[in-house]
Amino acid sequence: IWTRFLTASSSGTVTVWDPTTGRKLFKFNVHHKEPLTTICLDGLERRLVTASQNGEVKMWNYNSGQFLHEFDRRPKAVTKLLWNTDSKRPLIAIG
Repeated sequence: IWTRFLTASSSGTVTVWDPTTGRKLFKFNVHHKEPLTTICLDGLERRLVTASQNGEVKMWNYNSGQFLHEFDRRPKAVTKLLWNTDSKRPLIAIG
């Protein structure tokens, strides 16, 4: 059962919603040089990963919105992110 869901605008606003009530719980801005293309939460819902059209992939503290890390840029837009908890390299970026 989903306790919340996320939306992201191309301008970088991530909004967290309560699916039961439809109420906005909180929002924060992530900063990329190009529009966002995809977002992904880790399995514990502590880290949010965002990707953009220019291949930037960044990690944020999901609870505070604080920037944590920027990964090596991909050569083209990243359109999907997958958090694989069964792997030594848990983040998979797909262009």
